[in-house]
Amino acid sequence: NSIAQLVIPDPVNPVGDPIAFTDGGISRLLKNRLFGFQLGTSRDAWQFGNRLTVHTFANAGVYSNQFRREDVNVTTNTVVTGDDLFTPENEFSISRTTTEISTRRDANEIAFVGEASVAGTLRLNHCTALRAGYQILVLDGVAQGIDAVLSPEVTLNSSTLVFHGLQFGLEYRR
Repeated sequence: NSIAQLVIPDPVNPVGDPIAFTDGGISRLLKNRLFGFQLGTSRDAWQFGNRLTVHTFANAGVYSNQFRREDVNVTTNTVVTGDDLFTPENEFSISRTTTEISTRRDANEIAFVGEASVAGTLRLNHCTALRAGYQILVLDGVAQGIDAVLSPEVTLNSSTLVFHGLQFGLEYRR
């Protein structure tokens, strides 16, 4: 808090009781580092005349997942003492005490990421084409962002996540 946000007591005679303020906050610092290698391929698998092409794509990687969660709790206690108008001294004072507690947890695991797709392109003319296909993404051994923020324990996902679906597009090239 800045002094402008604190309630400053008016000068009185005698000085009133000090006013105490307590502010607190928590910061969560998350790091999910993947180090490893991946191998993949992309190919125009089949071409049927000048109009229709089928594309394939595959990619797989193995990584060392180094995950870290650090919770930083900060508490600031502020005490404001007012001034007594009938004494020559200025008794007004502000004192602050800040306490910071940090907790860090680490986890290391092997992670796998795989992706594959098959798609077709239909050329309508030399500038325009329609695209459609199917894509799948597989993740294993990674931390999910929302779970990492909400859960106090560091846990990497023990189940395999699979995302898949159709894709459509319109392409225009000059």
